[in-house]
Amino acid sequence: MIDRRLFLLGLAATAACGDGGGDAATETSATAAPTTTSTVPPTTAQPPTTLAPAPTTTTEAPLLDTDVDRALVDADLATGPTHFVAAAATYVVTVPDELRETFKANLDASLHPGIDAGYLALFNRCTHLNCKVAPCEGALTVDSADTDTGETDTGETDTAETEPAETTETTDGGADADAIAEPEPELTGEFIDQFYCPCHASTFSILGEYRAGPAVSGLYHFPIEVGETAVTIRASTMVDGLARDVDLSGRPTGLAC
Repeated sequence: MIDRRLFLLGLAATAACGDGGGDAATETSATAAPTTTSTVPPTTAQPPTTLAPAPTTTTEAPLLDTDVDRALVDADLATGPTHFVAAAATYVVTVPDELRETFKANLDASLHPGIDAGYLALFNRCTHLNCKVAPCEGALTVDSADTDTGETDTGETDTAETEPAETTETTDGGADADAIAEPEPELTGEFIDQFYCPCHASTFSILGEYRAGPAVSGLYHFPIEVGETAVTIRASTMVDGLARDVDLSGRPTGLAC
């Protein structure tokens, strides 16, 4: 038998806990509401313009039209294949008389005045990944002793003589590889002027035509205006180069510089 007094005390305690739980719930919901209302506005109030700063971020300053002393250009081209204009990131090269009409027929009309005067302005960046290219001399041929074509008698006798000597000295295949690789850096014979990208081995003729490597086209061009005393390079206007399969000059490709 439960004592009536104890039973009533139990009911009173239960009622007190229930009221306390209800108060806690109301307090939680009351405090939760302001937090939700305070976090929503910053998320929804962000304007799209502040989230897109990409157009303002540039890696390099834009190229500007540049005037060059024509006497300096001609002096460099009289002694070498190029004249470099740092302000326009441009190599100026000479177009031979016999190729001017051919280049005009295959390049944009904006380049024709420069070609008529005998000049091409080439951007110094590779059309692959924008790496810098530089002029160099590539070897067209190497010494006959350095070539291993397998077709000439000289190559066969050299191979026959070196193999027994190497096998008697050592059985390691590395010695054979070293012996064959030694003459390769010794480039001799005829050389040709060209442009070369040292990053990924793209090669271009000295007139900007594609020759080898991962480049997607020939070098980009800039229009040129030629006066009596100055050459103006319109570096703010870039013109596409020749397609990879277009060879106007017929100049061969030298080995990597």
